[in-house]
Amino acid sequence: MKTGTEWSGEMLSDQSGFYNVCEHLEFDPPRQVYPRGFPFRLRNKRNNANPVSSPLRAKIGVTAGLWLSDPDIDATTWLNGAVSGLSYSGQDQLLLAQSNWTPINTQNTSVVRDLIPAFLCVPMGWDVPGGKIQRYGDIWGGYFPQAIMYGLSCLVW
Repeated sequence: MKTGTEWSGEMLSDQSGFYNVCEHLEFDPPRQVYPRGFPFRLRNKRNNANPVSSPLRAKIGVTAGLWLSDPDIDATTWLNGAVSGLSYSGQDQLLLAQSNWTPINTQNTSVVRDLIPAFLCVPMGWDVPGGKIQRYGDIWGGYFPQAIMYGLSCLVW
């Protein structure tokens, strides 16, 4: 599976509308881990992934690889102590339905050409209503193309 290629097959969908990709990683010490930018209100809930059929002629819009050793996880998880990613335990490829969201950072990520303008990494220190962007500029940048794909039936990630 490559970014920009067509896909037909099953995609994963969670009833919450958010998917925790960290559930496919094994950690030391073993515990529930969340990626940076995952909604706090959904902590302590496990994915309840249901396969759904992809639309005809779906195109892979974003490919996000995962990380081991020093994972990009949320601050609350780090506050509970250091954690190290050991291995990936999921399928070779996981595709999420457009109706689901997941944090996407700038590490090991590719974006189809048409979505590059939406994959805007907001610079640290940038003024926004209520303050300045700090460590989440790339996470916002990952949610922008998802918002576009959410309404389209031709792009998945």
